[in-house]
Amino acid sequence: MKKYRILLFFIAFTTALLAQKKQQFLAKRDFVISDDSWGSVYITQDRNCSLYNQLCPTFNPDKMHSLCVGADTIQFNTFPVNVERYWADLFLYKKQFYVYAPSNWMNNTLIYIADSVLFDMSENFFFYPILESNQLSNGQSFSFNYLGEKTCVTIIPLKNVPGAAVWKIETKKSKLYKLKVTSSAVKNFPLIINDCFEQKCLSEFPFEEPDFEKLLKDNEY
Repeated sequence: MKKYRILLFFIAFTTALLAQKKQQFLAKRDFVISDDSWGSVYITQDRNCSLYNQLCPTFNPDKMHSLCVGADTIQFNTFPVNVERYWADLFLYKKQFYVYAPSNWMNNTLIYIADSVLFDMSENFFFYPILESNQLSNGQSFSFNYLGEKTCVTIIPLKNVPGAAVWKIETKKSKLYKLKVTSSAVKNFPLIINDCFEQKCLSEFPFEEPDFEKLLKDNEY
């Protein structure tokens, strides 16, 4: 009987701890998208949430230059890029724009554009010297060498979505589009959080694919 009581106490104590742990969310849950025993995906509109700062942490260009292995052998020509410098991903969910706090922050794709170098701070840190830059009527373009292939990026700010832009990324063989937001505008958008407590979620939240053709067409007016 004593062992049985001890077992019951242990089960009750463990259950209480798990229940308490489930309430330790990363932010205020203004709207819950999904919820289970493994975690929760939810929307917060609390602009004071610390996760907003993680979307674009403080960037020190001089320090990043010092981390560029082989940078001393590269000629860093200066091509002024007349756009915002720091960019994070922007996403679409039910026809609304959101920024995103992933379960694994290595999936947070950050780009910093210096006058002469593009810094890719996503899963691995990479840097690419900018080959040339051109001011366009609808944005800014610049090119860099990626794995031996010239890659051209055209940044087209969206007139109806302040702080957001469509990035058109082209090579001789391919063309793709990305939706980005400047670091100064991330708080203009609500935040979707993939929260699995102290562990990594099995997968990231599946967002909708934007209709880039429509976005660019609407941007012409």
